[in-house]
Amino acid sequence: MGTNFAASAIVSITWGATLEGRVLATGRTNRTGALLRPLRFHVPDGVRPGRYIVTAMDDHSRYPVTASVAVGVPASDGGLPPTPRPLSTPADPVRAACCGGRFFPQTGHSLSGPFLAYYQRYGGLDTFGYPRTEPFTDTDHLAQYTDRFLLEQAPSGIHPAPLGRLLTQGRAFPAIAAFPSTPTRRYVPATGHSLSGAFLTYWRAHHGATLLGAPIAEPTHEQNGDGSGRTYLVQWCENGRLEMHPEQTDTRYQVQLGLVGKQALQQRGWLP
Repeated sequence: MGTNFAASAIVSITWGATLEGRVLATGRTNRTGALLRPLRFHVPDGVRPGRYIVTAMDDHSRYPVTASVAVGVPASDGGLPPTPRPLSTPADPVRAACCGGRFFPQTGHSLSGPFLAYYQRYGGLDTFGYPRTEPFTDTDHLAQYTDRFLLEQAPSGIHPAPLGRLLTQGRAFPAIAAFPSTPTRRYVPATGHSLSGAFLTYWRAHHGATLLGAPIAEPTHEQNGDGSGRTYLVQWCENGRLEMHPEQTDTRYQVQLGLVGKQALQQRGWLP
């Protein structure tokens, strides 16, 4: 469990899958919000083998911190009570959602709280794809991967992480000569790059400034890691990648967002 709690709060761990609301352990935080002692718990009797979520929530009603556990009965022991084993990464699928979240069986992950609200506000499945992890503590903040983004929780709210910059580290994208922007072509002085044509149309219509950030390269042809071996016209932005899919010509999916969240998880070794 992470320790992103309020100062001097009472923290309770509850079983969030089949036994919603059962308190397993409680403890108090110090003035910095860190737990005074680790909270240890036992899996309730009668729980079937599988993957579940436990939730730590403080009495100041801050966003819950979740952790995945696997429950199993050793075959050789038959009737032994199940024991928890921490899953190796936040990308390991879980059995069900907790805390009023929305569960996606396609990937075995859920969205809840401000992550779910942000997902729904900015386009849902078409924009983000499926969740690829549970919320996890990354250094000093909560984060959650989807197919196309890494979402991070800051004091100001949820925002996308700069996966575009992360995945293109070491690549050189020379800036272009500045030009006056027009309705069909936009120059971005902050990065020295531009947007035009179908990419600009998509960027404007899909909250590009908020979700994708500024372009960090001009359009180029490259593979997108989908395993097909095909080459696509793509354009990298600070937080993601725009892709042209000619097989979807004359549909609303002709321009799509690249699966950079999934790619980043593969680079971390959290997905195969």
